[in-house]
Amino acid sequence: MTRLVAGARVTPGAFGTAIYAAPGTSGKVDCGTDFIGVTAFTISAWFKVTLGAMISSAGRIVDNGKTILNFAPTSQSEGHFRFRSDGSSGPTSATYSLRTGEWTFVAVTRDASGTCNFYINNVLSGTANQSSGTPVAGSTHVFLGNSNSTGNQIVGAMDVVRMFNRVLTSTELGNLYNLNTKPADAATSCIAEYLFDEGSGSTANDTSGNGHTGTISLMSYTTDVPNAVRSAASGRSTAGARSGA
Repeated sequence: MTRLVAGARVTPGAFGTAIYAAPGTSGKVDCGTDFIGVTAFTISAWFKVTLGAMISSAGRIVDNGKTILNFAPTSQSEGHFRFRSDGSSGPTSATYSLRTGEWTFVAVTRDASGTCNFYINNVLSGTANQSSGTPVAGSTHVFLGNSNSTGNQIVGAMDVVRMFNRVLTSTELGNLYNLNTKPADAATSCIAEYLFDEGSGSTANDTSGNGHTGTISLMSYTTDVPNAVRSAASGRSTAGARSGA
């Protein structure tokens, strides 16, 4: 069943529900503050660009004005990810590491100096150890799916956005991708987690326990499911991708 509350439409989706921005909207999730910091950092998320939307949009997955992860179109059907720690430098994943109409797991690790690595579907993507610039404190709240200003919105869906205050190992990233399980020290290392499983309303709960509650505006949800093995402890069955976004 679909319910409209404060501009948010929520239906069963990926890991419970998955947030979605339709073409022509300026949706975003405002996380209320900046908590990314200027030290080591990892972000992971499931992301899917709507078919036909690649060439016209380069949307933000996360943005605090300085630390920015966005996708950039390469062609009508393919693209790549770009990451910045200073608001201006722009290392990227492999040129054709993102395709429209497919769920993609993206993770970026950054050390305290700004050296970063991209992992697409649990595989290192692009040149290793690229510089994303010296990390700079954010100039806005943390936003998901857009920036503080309009015009940088995603056109597609994202789910299970997690941020950590250290560089995750390849094994830990593999566990996020294959099992949807967090590191053993997640109670202290996971600084924010948005599962988008609320099912109704305009609130995106931060399930890390750190209280960075997000406010959803002008976004909806999709029933598409990322192609990932679920942890037995999650209580959700394994499933492949289903179209719909």
